[in-house]
Amino acid sequence: MKFGIRRGWRETFERANTLWFVEGRSARAVDLYRSAARQAPRELVVRFQLARALWAVGRGGEAEAELDVVEAGRNRLSELGRSMLDEFVAQLRNPRVPLAEPSEPLDADLLQEVRLPAEGWGALARAARSRRMPGVAAYASSRATGSTGESTRDLEAGREAAIRELSYLAAMLPDRNQNRNRDRDRDRDRDRDRDRDQGQGQGRPEPGPRRTTSGAPSEDSPQARPPSPPPEPGTRMACPLVVTAATSSVLPDQDTVLRITVTNTGSEPLLVNGRMLLNTPDAPPGFGELWLSVDGPPGYHNRSRFFVRASDPPPQSFVVLEPAGSISADYPLLTYESLHLPGRYRLGVVYRNATSLRARGLDACTGSVGSERVTLIRP
Repeated sequence: MKFGIRRGWRETFERANTLWFVEGRSARAVDLYRSAARQAPRELVVRFQLARALWAVGRGGEAEAELDVVEAGRNRLSELGRSMLDEFVAQLRNPRVPLAEPSEPLDADLLQEVRLPAEGWGALARAARSRRMPGVAAYASSRATGSTGESTRDLEAGREAAIRELSYLAAMLPDRNQNRNRDRDRDRDRDRDRDRDQGQGQGRPEPGPRRTTSGAPSEDSPQARPPSPPPEPGTRMACPLVVTAATSSVLPDQDTVLRITVTNTGSEPLLVNGRMLLNTPDAPPGFGELWLSVDGPPGYHNRSRFFVRASDPPPQSFVVLEPAGSISADYPLLTYESLHLPGRYRLGVVYRNATSLRARGLDACTGSVGSERVTLIRP
């Protein structure tokens, strides 16, 4: 994963990312992040990731200092980068729920000699995930000996989380080619407007509304546009898959977890896309497997902003589901839907796979299938 920082600092940062996101060696990763920040003090992505790592290991004051540097240069970040920065600042300074303290240090180097029951390793994995430490979470899941199926799913989910986090970091800085093209287009439009004004003696027209590339509102818009409607729940793919959605209760200022499960209800094994990436309904085929459809109280529009950097799923995302086997993924619902109005909500989930693949003697299931709708009551 290349981050566009100068070669003398890139190796240090990429090694730190491997230690943090893959191996779970937290202390060593923090040391290398510090080293990269000293070498590249103006590289905002380095300072941002150092702040997140410091926060995760309990050094909130030092994380605040790093965030101050990033916030001072926020105009040098991409739109996604600014959104990530705002999200993390809110998480650090106005947490909804205090983080639970783990029973052991969240560092794979220090956990090698630790002996815990499966439940203890599971608790450590959950604590690591809440701090966005996928490497430690994967290590703890690998040490769990209780439920093999759950541990395997946790490992796969951890790998996907690491890939997502790294892709988000890589996209925090604006693409220089896009910047050049934007500047060129701006100059061309300015020249065109000037020529037209000189020829017609008229003032320059007001600029049109700014476009946004996600399903979220632009910064100028007071509220989001309604999401594009997904296929009706019940639309079936050829494979016998069933999608279910479940949520915890919806209460003000509390996290609400959305669990999405895909189950093989047939009598033969199935090859399915297990990436389980949640994206907007208008994402291109192959750039996400899940999306939401939410009907809320009168006047409801989703106000949440979220950005997903995605590409076609890699072959390793595809898994074989035995009969009655399932895969699940958990999502913080309020990251994707604001649910800010009191009242009744009806939520549906669509699972789709547009990527054809043959592996282990099976053809991947393609098409889409929707869940039954879930009712949520927001007090």
